[in-house]
Amino acid sequence: MAPTLNIHDLSVNFSQRGTRVAAVKAVSLQISSGECVGIVGESGSGKSQLFMAAMGLLSGNAAVEGSVRFEGQELLTDTRDSVKEVEEKQQLQKQVGSLQRSTADVNSKFQETDDAISKLSARIDVVDNKNNKNEDKIEKSLKERDQKIKELSEKLTVHQDVMTKLDAQITALQGQVNQLAEEIKKAPAPAPKSEGEKGDYKVASDFFDKKQWQDAAISFEKYRKANPKGKHAAEALYKIGVSFQELGSKDEAKVFYKDVISQYPGSSEAKKAATRLKAVK
Repeated sequence: MAPTLNIHDLSVNFSQRGTRVAAVKAVSLQISSGECVGIVGESGSGKSQLFMAAMGLLSGNAAVEGSVRFEGQELLTDTRDSVKEVEEKQQLQKQVGSLQRSTADVNSKFQETDDAISKLSARIDVVDNKNNKNEDKIEKSLKERDQKIKELSEKLTVHQDVMTKLDAQITALQGQVNQLAEEIKKAPAPAPKSEGEKGDYKVASDFFDKKQWQDAAISFEKYRKANPKGKHAAEALYKIGVSFQELGSKDEAKVFYKDVISQYPGSSEAKKAATRLKAVK
């Protein structure tokens, strides 16, 4: 009857740093069914390596020679192949697991990147919306500004036309005033008459009240020359100054105001003339 376990000429050698170390040398034994066998030896004699080799559990630097059969089946070749296959499967599983973890990490990073891009896109959209709104506001403000500038330019043109016309009128009026002043200076003094007949103060006052300044100035001057010491002489001289001031001839008005102050000091007309003289610029 064939033995259950048949170990024949089994040797185990280890490679260490380029040196071949023998752990088991040409061991043979047989164990039948129901039989118990004890392996006795000192520590390091190869007991464990013997059966580790039989079970295919030695490290990778071990070299096994001989034969180990269990119930007629060779264990060394099958065990080595099985162990190698298991190791390859384990290595492959490790690689797959590592690849899966790497893939998960990459996917996670991609997801984080996608999230970041989404957030950034949302912010960009917000900024674009704000910029568009600001551009619309700026464009509207520019249009309003241009419209206001156009309106102001049109108004300025109108005002310039009006001012040109006014300047022409003022120039013409100033010429008339200057001519009036010369006529007043050159007008001959009328012959002396009685107080009731010297000049027509009432006519001059009527012109003055009606704001007909040119006629008033001429009439007051005629009265003043006809009545140099009349009771209305100071008032006539003062009102001539007022008439010239209203006509826009300020320099001539100043002359008459000064004459009132110097010729009639202390009079009410002198006080009024002084007040107007200060106000004339």
